[in-house]
Amino acid sequence: MQTTPRDYALFLSALMRGEVLSAPTRDKMLSPQIRIHSAHQFPSLNTDTTTAYDPIELSYGIGW
Repeated sequence: MQTTPRDYALFLSALMRGEVLSAPTRDKMLSPQIRIHSAHQFPSLNTDTTTAYDPIELSYGIGW
């Protein structure tokens, strides 16, 4: 996506006010989808896991 910082801010503001997507769609997009159990931020070859993030339900979402 190519945009100006101002236009992107306007888009995000409208999105959060519910003017871009329906409320159910926005809620689904921003809700947790896949729980994160990796022990490292970028575990490309590291398979260590942890339950340390379970209390905050650290997760990936659908996003944009």
